[in-house]
Amino acid sequence: MENKDKKNFTVNTRDFGEIQVKETDIITFPNGLFAFEDMKRFILITPKGEDEFPMWLQSVESSELCFIVFDPQKIFDTFQPRLDRNTLSLLKIDDISKARFLSIAVIYDDYMKTTVNLKSPIVINAEKLIGAQIILDESYPFKHPLFSEVEGK
Repeated sequence: MENKDKKNFTVNTRDFGEIQVKETDIITFPNGLFAFEDMKRFILITPKGEDEFPMWLQSVESSELCFIVFDPQKIFDTFQPRLDRNTLSLLKIDDISKARFLSIAVIYDDYMKTTVNLKSPIVINAEKLIGAQIILDESYPFKHPLFSEVEGK
């Protein structure tokens, strides 16, 4: 549980047990995530190293709420979403280069069938650690294969 007097505290995670985090590492989602609007505070767990995927988006408020995420811009070079004024305002973004995109993955028993949600990515202001999940106007799929057919053979 969080101790407001200290900058470090323990978070119980779904996949990694208890870990120590800094208050300054928490990403705040003013509107929560779709279907989890009451959950406002998350951390990114990077077991493979900074900017290495997959990453885990772990709720600070619920150890069971955790998503495996990928950076769609690193995987799909055609992923170039536009952000509307409301999203830019909510995230306090004045320069699109400060936006970080994450796509939630659905991982199946046969991991080669893993998909990522490109239609409703998570957008994070990388400087202020404010996040939102949005639905893009562009025609990206909700379930885009992470691995191509060629890779799976």
